Amino acid sequence: MRDSLGEHLDSLLTNRRWIPPEAELFARSRERMRALKRSLRAGRNLSDGRTFYYFGGEVERIAPADLPEMERLYRTVRRRGGPGSRLVKEGMLGAIASNGSPDSLPFWREALALEGKRDMLKKTRHEFAVAGLALAAFRAGDAESLVELQALALEGPTPEAQGLAARALWLAPRNLALEASPQLPALLTRIATAGRSLLPRYQARLGLHLLERPVPLDSPAGSLTFKAQLGRGFHCLVELPAAAPLYTLHRAIQDGFDWDDDHLYCFYLNGKGSRAFEIPGLDPLGNPFDDTEYPDASEWRLGEVGFVKGSRFTYYFDFGDSHVFAVRVAAVHDAPRPYPLPHITRSGEPPAQYPDYDW
Repeated sequence: MRDSLGEHLDSLLTNRRWIPPEAELFARSRERMRALKRSLRAGRNLSDGRTFYYFGGEVERIAPADLPEMERLYRTVRRRGGPGSRLVKEGMLGAIASNGSPDSLPFWREALALEGKRDMLKKTRHEFAVAGLALAAFRAGDAESLVELQALALEGPTPEAQGLAARALWLAPRNLALEASPQLPALLTRIATAGRSLLPRYQARLGLHLLERPVPLDSPAGSLTFKAQLGRGFHCLVELPAAAPLYTLHRAIQDGFDWDDDHLYCFYLNGKGSRAFEIPGLDPLGNPFDDTEYPDASEWRLGEVGFVKGSRFTYYFDFGDSHVFAVRVAAVHDAPRPYPLPHITRSGEPPAQYPDYDW
């Protein structure tokens, strides 16, 4: 269930006191570049521990003058492939991104445009591209990188890349201890309403919430219909007012499955357990259990989250038994419904909540 989407971005955009680069760090990275070139020439396995890796947010410090060579080496490793190449590419992307150089803008455009079958590094590559653009835009003050980042939030190659770009627009100035631009709320509002998928719409709305600006409420007089299922053989449709709190979706799914609401829960909007796209729920007594400043299920209304028809996400219930419900937005209704809400319909026989418990 655990997914790391967003962790690289959040790590690289941390607010760290800038320490002038030390010559020995640049010397070490140059030696590792030389070792990598020797391994490439000799056709050796790249996973010998002497080249570039990315562990726990720690990246190699490379001199700006070495960036063109590093980018060239990345292209070579990508073409060559082979054992160990994935870890090396991840480390090289982290090193390039952490530099935050505006000169890397063509490299990131190329990285975002890459396509290929069984591209296991795609999400990570997109995430580092977003981080590199954000550092260039905000730390280096590069206007062209900022324009690229804004366009990526609306027209990125994947919903995940769009969501990460929208997140970077408010996270970068916040984590780098910079004053947010006066134009940021209007930009986030545009992404929140014009975004085509849930992830960028949600991240833009999260940014507005943290900036204490109005969050759009979609279909304020209408409702949303959600289809929830746990495995196969049964599903329920729950329809709720768009103005209802998000925690009512949790309660409606519990009613639809005829389960007891007696455990913790949360929603993962990217469906994979990523903290960057998590909305924490409430405890069985209705109290918040996450003490962060990020809004929980009692502070979001359904129409504020950014759901569009077809949005898929995960409802994670009972952190011990780990029930992972697949949820899809089946319909969005702009007008009031002719029957009372919530409205729940069932198909099939619901699974038992505690099948091994002898009552």
